[in-house]
Amino acid sequence: MTANESFALATLFTAYLIPVIICSVVITVLNIIAMWKIFRKAGERGWKILIPIYNLYILFKIVWSKKAFWSYFTLTIITSILSSILSVVINREISDTLYYILLVVGGVIGLILLIMSLMVYFKLSKSFGHGFGFFLGLVFLEYIFILILGFGGSKYIGPGGEKKLAR
Repeated sequence: MTANESFALATLFTAYLIPVIICSVVITVLNIIAMWKIFRKAGERGWKILIPIYNLYILFKIVWSKKAFWSYFTLTIITSILSSILSVVINREISDTLYYILLVVGGVIGLILLIMSLMVYFKLSKSFGHGFGFFLGLVFLEYIFILILGFGGSKYIGPGGEKKLAR
């Protein structure tokens, strides 16, 4: 490959990469602003969205409970520890039984975490008075539906949604 061909390839790659980066930054900033507004609607300070892990704690507090967050957080740490153990022992001789037990336990915990993540979306939908369709929107088109929650006219009615709405 000649220098001109290399330069042309680098230019083409850059021409592709710059718009992707710009779009990613714009989407991220809009998502942060929308989540800021969601937190504000729920009576929390918006800046809390900017602090990793703490923002998840606040989200759980808004839509579910603090206990659910601590369960989720603990299971996440256990999964990380199991992954580390598996990555270390995979190169060493251990019994197949122990390996498969660790693998199954990690898989079950991962499934529980997935279900809990889906529950957070469902409870977020309910906390703003929306139903199952909005939940599906949050699952499959998260960024768009977060923008709808943040910038739209949705009002926070608290965890349990419909129960409080009926009163």
